[in-house]
Amino acid sequence: MKTLHFISHTHWDREWYLPYQKLRYRLVQLIDQLLELLDHNPEFVYYYLDGQTILIEDYLEIKPQNEEKLKKYIKQGRIKIGPWYVLQDQYLTSGEANIRSLMLGIITGEKYGGVARIGYLPDAFGNISQTPQILNGFGISNAVFGRGIKPGCNQRNSNQYPSEIYWESPDGSRVLGIFMANWYDNANQLPENLKKSVKFIEKAKEDAERYATTNQLLMMNGCDHQPIQQNLPQILNKAQKQMTDQLLHSNLEDYIKAVEQEIGELPVVRGELNNQYTDGWTTLRNTASSRIYLKQMNSVTQNMLEKYVEPLETMAWLAGKTYEQEFIRQAWKYLLQNHAHDSICGCSVDDVHAEMVIRFKNSQQISEALLEKSTAYLLESGGNKHDSEGSTVTVFNTLNWPRTDLVEVVLTLPAEQVLNEIVLVDDNQRTIPVDIEDDGIVFNYELPDNQFRAVKYPRKYRLRFIGEEIPANGSKTYSIKKVKPSLAESDEDDLILANEYLTVKINQDGSFNIFDRQANCSYDNLNIYQDSGDIGNEYLYKAPATDELISTSGKRAEIKKIKSSLVETVYLIKQNLRLPQEGMKKLTRSKQYIDCPIETEISLRKKSRRVDIKTTFNNRVKDHRLRVLFPTNITTPDHYAEGQFDVLKRPNSPWTGWENPSNCYRQQRFIELNDGKRGLMIANKGLSEYEILPDQGNSIALTLLRAVGEMGDWGYFPTPEAQCIGVNSYEYSIIPHSTDWLTSKAFQEANAFNTALLGYQSSCSCREQSLFTVDADYLVLSALKKAEKGDSVIIRLYNIAEQQEELEFKSTTALKRVYLVNMNEERKAELNLETKKSFRDLFSAKQIKTYELIY
Repeated sequence: MKTLHFISHTHWDREWYLPYQKLRYRLVQLIDQLLELLDHNPEFVYYYLDGQTILIEDYLEIKPQNEEKLKKYIKQGRIKIGPWYVLQDQYLTSGEANIRSLMLGIITGEKYGGVARIGYLPDAFGNISQTPQILNGFGISNAVFGRGIKPGCNQRNSNQYPSEIYWESPDGSRVLGIFMANWYDNANQLPENLKKSVKFIEKAKEDAERYATTNQLLMMNGCDHQPIQQNLPQILNKAQKQMTDQLLHSNLEDYIKAVEQEIGELPVVRGELNNQYTDGWTTLRNTASSRIYLKQMNSVTQNMLEKYVEPLETMAWLAGKTYEQEFIRQAWKYLLQNHAHDSICGCSVDDVHAEMVIRFKNSQQISEALLEKSTAYLLESGGNKHDSEGSTVTVFNTLNWPRTDLVEVVLTLPAEQVLNEIVLVDDNQRTIPVDIEDDGIVFNYELPDNQFRAVKYPRKYRLRFIGEEIPANGSKTYSIKKVKPSLAESDEDDLILANEYLTVKINQDGSFNIFDRQANCSYDNLNIYQDSGDIGNEYLYKAPATDELISTSGKRAEIKKIKSSLVETVYLIKQNLRLPQEGMKKLTRSKQYIDCPIETEISLRKKSRRVDIKTTFNNRVKDHRLRVLFPTNITTPDHYAEGQFDVLKRPNSPWTGWENPSNCYRQQRFIELNDGKRGLMIANKGLSEYEILPDQGNSIALTLLRAVGEMGDWGYFPTPEAQCIGVNSYEYSIIPHSTDWLTSKAFQEANAFNTALLGYQSSCSCREQSLFTVDADYLVLSALKKAEKGDSVIIRLYNIAEQQEELEFKSTTALKRVYLVNMNEERKAELNLETKKSFRDLFSAKQIKTYELIY
């Protein structure tokens, strides 16, 4: 006998084919109806509100008078909520953001009665490799998901899987995976007619049995924005009299408990679930390149919170400042609200994404305000003052290794004070060359805490220099010293950029060759732009039946050196792509052509191991995709891409059952190929989609723009703004290296490219300081923040390597106690301090650990 668990639910995309407020109107109606139903129908025992607690906030903002009633049913377990704050796209958001969605979902849910401990991921467009470890970090031992693997009849094929699997992260963390092989609507809208309902249930049972390994069958009664089937208990009661199987109006927690009691040996799936073994048409990977401007804004906003605001607020708090917990949480909420899969994936109507831009800006504005205050506090409390006000520069590094990189500082001085040329001097009396740009006298103002605003007209300078060995999680202060003008470097346009590590030779068509001195090898014809037609939609790239590839290869470019100094050399390359005006009838590209200018700035700095690129493209046409190509000519069947708390090894070519001509993947901050002797890494800022082209010298193709005119999925929803007409800007970096991405520590360069050193005018004495150091080659700091509860510091580290790594943690301030905590910041064990300022711990391969530090 089988037990059929009918789960009443709705899958609620907050915004998608309708904007947020229109769908919220329907959400409020649904929850009103649900509360009324629970009041008057005791047989309707459970309802699952889609795994995201933000829906409660959305509802109560409109109907605050119903809070107590909502709490009552949540506490009784009749309404199941959470555990996520939003059902985020896992691939297009950072690892830390995935954790924060779960943490904030639980914090929000606890206010109303608690969350369901279900790793619910019904419609995520693939599932990241570290999901089991993240779920375990919150005490969740299961995952219920609808995408990522191919269903197979009772696990009898190596590339197909049953409804029940074990899913493991790279570190060995494991969850029971419930794969909704028949989707999350397999028991939607049961007929009221008894005969028809029995037939419907029998068919749903038969479909579920094909994949199930136990007698417990999952029947999902609901779908996208689905109204409640209020008479479901009555239909089940009547059908039960004619069926031998048990029909339960159930919930996911009880269903999983029943499955756990029956499961035997199950297949184990390790790592990411990315639809690798499908025909390639339903992976939805091309959402990574839909509306790339959103991915870029997300990258900036995430980085501000994770790498700047929280670490510097924490440092300032330890120095005596109030920690702005409420503002930080609100900034995270604005950000996470944009992480819902139909939002950050860029696959909704135009109104949705216009609102997203506002939310990104709201989060950024909070971050900017907090950053201004925290750095000002740190500079003010930074010890002895320099003799001359504003005559020093302080540089902050929030990564967990010392850095030598570019610093940009704005200097404001009295209007009459003129700086012709300066150098910076550190506490060891070493001099640092500086590029200085005089913006003249500018309008400025201050908003003092104790008086009316003050208007000023200072002289503004912009300084650029290479900060050397800036301490990890710390700062370094330089004094400003006037010097006699030095001889400028040659302005000869020899089309060469060179430093201690790299030589770049620009070709006449605007591509360039890089010679890596350390690896003693060259990479030729890098940075070729290639355009193709795209008659797909926001979900899917699709080339026209008759396509026309247009590239900058072999076409003469206008090349000019625009800067040559002791700090950096910069070239500007101007090119033009003459592109078809639009796609025509889904078959071919237009025969009418329009010029689309491209400008590329190539920068090579002193002491830098990377070549930084800034590209602007004036898009004047529709229905196309623009990519930039980097031929590696490295012979290897696999490549590496950064994921969430992981670096993923992926095949360059898909499996034999893949039918889609495109094999695009998603990444976080870098993609690379190496053969163990040398490698080429491409780092990016918010450019999430790439493809490896094996038949073109294992070229890396980085997507810069995908312009389409409709949403896709179902119906017809025009999205003219998804054509991204106008000027689009991109930043990426080329990082050649010896050996591989790990041994060479090229991954640190990719992190540094995304997290600039912060420089400020100051009045501190010259010195170096660090909050703490992490002595471990391959551990990466993911979070430095004040604890959600209590007066302690939370740090989160992860091992990026596939080998054990020992942590030696050294604080500059005495520690009272250190605890190993879970990701929800709940204590698991107290660690022994080696000294009053240090402790050790051991990380297994790819392990994430969170610590609570009590000072």
